[in-house]
Amino acid sequence: MKNTILTFVIMGVAFMAHAQESLLGDIMNVSPVAAAETSNNEEALADYQIVFDKRKSELDDDLASLGEDYKKEVVDLIQDFTKTLSKGVAKEVKNEKQTVITKVNSLTIQLRKNKQSRVTQFGNRVAPEIRDLPIDLRQEKQKEMRTISKEYYNTFDDEYSANQAVISQFKNTQHLMQIEGEGI
Repeated sequence: MKNTILTFVIMGVAFMAHAQESLLGDIMNVSPVAAAETSNNEEALADYQIVFDKRKSELDDDLASLGEDYKKEVVDLIQDFTKTLSKGVAKEVKNEKQTVITKVNSLTIQLRKNKQSRVTQFGNRVAPEIRDLPIDLRQEKQKEMRTISKEYYNTFDDEYSANQAVISQFKNTQHLMQIEGEGI
């Protein structure tokens, strides 16, 4: 009887050990697979590029629209100044000129801020698409995105400096000439 009980105990322990081994074996038994990332990378990159091109086109259109709105507002201010200038009253011309300088300067600062904001929004809209890419492509596209943003910001700074130079030139121009000795 002792032998029978001992046999059953040994068989039970062996069975339990075998059962646990097979559970772990099934879980941990992963067969190697050949990497086929190239086609997946190409598909992911193609999908990303479509979205990126669309977003960049929208950004460029938006920036152009901001520039056109800016020009329109400045033209309106200059037309008002020209009307005041045609009256020939020195004090009114001086006041209107200062108003134009102040408003155009403010519009110029706001234009740069708005353009920078649009580029930031563009980056925020493209970021999820970049995160969906495989890691090797993700790092490359993030670097590319930083470069593109930097180029836009440099362009905005150059444009701002050029606009400030024009404002300064306008400020230093004497628009109303006082001519002595004329008139009856």
